[in-house]
Amino acid sequence: MEQMVEFCSQFVDEFNKNTGKSLTREEYKAELRKYFPTLKRWR
Repeated sequence: MEQMVEFCSQFVDEFNKNTGKSLTREEYKAELRKYFPTLKRWR
């Protein structure tokens, strides 16, 4: 899962653009670490 967080964190600028948020890369990683465990794949 940590590898997936690292991979997805490179798209933080695109995420911010699409959502209107302004998360830093570290804030985005923290959000991903909270979200991924809720997905069926990571249970």
